[in-house]
Amino acid sequence: MIKNIVFDLGKVLIDFSPLQYLERFKFEQDVKLELLKIIFESKDWNEYDRGVYENIAELAQKLSEQYPRYEKEIKLVMSNDWVKILKVKQVHMSAGNDKGEVFGGHLNRAVVSATCEMIINIIDGKVDRKYDENIGLNLFEF
Repeated sequence: MIKNIVFDLGKVLIDFSPLQYLERFKFEQDVKLELLKIIFESKDWNEYDRGVYENIAELAQKLSEQYPRYEKEIKLVMSNDWVKILKVKQVHMSAGNDKGEVFGGHLNRAVVSATCEMIINIIDGKVDRKYDENIGLNLFEF
């Protein structure tokens, strides 16, 4: 049984910018900054990330009740397709065939026709990044 799946939202694979997302709604600047605090910088948002709320609608309802002045805006912002918030930067993959050959590289597009088997390895310990001056990149450090 898989207990945890960790997705890297550290702007390596996926770029997440709440303020940039709020730009889509053409709110006045003061409203935009207030919504940023109310939604994305709140303890409730962190709790949502942790899975405390059953779904985004539950969180939207709670925030709307706490901030009735912004109820319409909160529900509008939080009713959109959250997948559209995330801009995938780069995904690596490897795939094998029945001959034992493995192909890997950047995944630009994928279509699953009927089923898709994925293996996600969960490792014990901590994964961090450390800058390597020899090659000029941040590398995983286990």
